[in-house]
Amino acid sequence: RFSAPVCVDGAHNRQWRKRYAGYPDAFARHLEQIRPLMAYVVEEVQRRDLPGEFVLLPIVESWYRPEAIGPGGPAGMWQMIGSTARNHGIRIQPGYDGRLSPVESTDAALSYLETLAELFGGEWRAMAMGYNAGEYRILRAFRNTGDQRVSGESHLPRGLSRTTYDYVAKLHALACLIAKPERHGLVLPREARFVPLVRMTLPAGAQTLDQAARELGTDAARLRELNPAYRQGRIAAGVPREVLAP
Repeated sequence: RFSAPVCVDGAHNRQWRKRYAGYPDAFARHLEQIRPLMAYVVEEVQRRDLPGEFVLLPIVESWYRPEAIGPGGPAGMWQMIGSTARNHGIRIQPGYDGRLSPVESTDAALSYLETLAELFGGEWRAMAMGYNAGEYRILRAFRNTGDQRVSGESHLPRGLSRTTYDYVAKLHALACLIAKPERHGLVLPREARFVPLVRMTLPAGAQTLDQAARELGTDAARLRELNPAYRQGRIAAGVPREVLAP
């Protein structure tokens, strides 16, 4: 589902490919570790008919760490700030932060990207820039320059931050490395086996993830690891009760 051309020429993109693949064994090992979560996001991206590059967005944001907290307050594997999260239906309250839920945050992030797809005519690079910098900043840059071209390599549209141009370049670089690993001396874990993750509803009456795990017949430590939205593994009253589990 990557958009052609998958590998973009230019010094900027080569720089990011070199950074990600500078330690080939570590890169492959990281990909193998995140495959269960990545596979879940692949299915959700395909279900919504979104560009495949957005499966890579949580790598750029957090390397698919559901518990990630970034500088300045963004949280979760999609690194959403509180206002954006709440605007897209994520629950944040004492004892629960839905940005740390792979289920809730993925639903919200992909819904936001669907909105950006309508705004930018499905141009995935403009959508990625909008996700990173806010859609109004991209629209303002289009208006100020009178130029609708989008490129991380050529820094288009003009007037955005280096971080936003890098954002697109990183997604291009990752897509190229995954689609054509042999060109970069990579051996990726294409045949590695893993236990897939599915959405499950917490049993009625369960007050902790450990209790829920026993009733669901799944590993309690893995359930807590995958669903850090529930503080200290406690299920607060009134919070969403959908989790990701092996």
